[in-house]
Amino acid sequence: MLKLKTWMWTLGLLFSQTFILCVLWNIWHPKPVYIRILETVFPGFEWLSLTSLILGLMESFLYGLYAAVSLVFIHNALHRKDQKNAVAIRDKRKAA
Repeated sequence: MLKLKTWMWTLGLLFSQTFILCVLWNIWHPKPVYIRILETVFPGFEWLSLTSLILGLMESFLYGLYAAVSLVFIHNALHRKDQKNAVAIRDKRKAA
């Protein structure tokens, strides 16, 4: 079973780190296509203003939270189902 809080922080920070690296890459090696991708993926983000950077950072963290919640709930549901199946198979073997 996965712990939701741990995965929320992990993926939230990973997505935020990735956003920062993308911005730094675009500062070092600017290409309009990459900038447009950032502006499309992060609503309200406009290239290189402090408020937009903070907004993009918050949005990327929220994307990470969404990914973590989805991943953990799906994994834990499938894990529970698998455990129930394993118990049922074990009980059938004992009965036979």
